[in-house]
Amino acid sequence: MLRTVQLLLGLCVVAVGCDNGPTSPSDAIGETWTLISLQEAGSSTPVTVNDPSRYQVTFEDGGSLGVKSDCNTCGASYALSGSTLTIAPLTCTKVFCGETSLDSKFSAALEKAQSLTVDDDEMTIRGVAGTLRFTERD
Repeated sequence: MLRTVQLLLGLCVVAVGCDNGPTSPSDAIGETWTLISLQEAGSSTPVTVNDPSRYQVTFEDGGSLGVKSDCNTCGASYALSGSTLTIAPLTCTKVFCGETSLDSKFSAALEKAQSLTVDDDEMTIRGVAGTLRFTERD
């Protein structure tokens, strides 16, 4: 009887772990991700993005990255190995987006990315310039 209870408890733990665990970083590929917050390195408070649709990233198969950075568009190559992320310098249009734009901070944080994690419909990119949190675009 005790052995049966232990087996059932073990199965419950496995079942819960399979349903609620984080997904693989490679699950970021092929999706468009919308920025919801940016936290600069050294800051204890993240900045919530007022209009998330102005800041997006799309990781394509084959290592190309598409970026919408406020009023600018950018492209770059990327490498993703496990959760380790490297993004090449972005090639962007150079339109001035206004004094309150997060354009330069967003771009800098992407270029200094070191890791990527995906948990359900949220993606986090961390690097030496800060932390970017995204959600999947609907």
